[in-house]
Amino acid sequence: MVKILVVDDSVFERDITDKALKDMGFDTDVASNYDEAVERYDDSVDLVLLDILMEGKNGIEILKTIKQKYPDAKVVLVSSLPSEELEKLKEENGADDFIAKPVSPEEITRVIEAYVQKEE
Repeated sequence: MVKILVVDDSVFERDITDKALKDMGFDTDVASNYDEAVERYDDSVDLVLLDILMEGKNGIEILKTIKQKYPDAKVVLVSSLPSEELEKLKEENGADDFIAKPVSPEEITRVIEAYVQKEE
């Protein structure tokens, strides 16, 4: 089963995304900060949906830490920042893609189809 790690310090955003993914049939895990995200990421995670703007260490720091240990990790940035800024952050930091908030089911589906294969 495809496993997706949702990282967001907003309980509301994290829970909405987590529920949508579970309703779509995916296995999920959630994290609210740097320490939880780094602890919960391992080879069993197929995709990370990663908020950028968080208290403490931000999403870019999480991205760098995960990619340093797991260079093939699939990470999609999620933020309300303007698309131009998200594109720049994606390119500069090795993320695979980005989604602008508010996240829609269609955008979630697009990135999942682009980066992971759903097992039947």
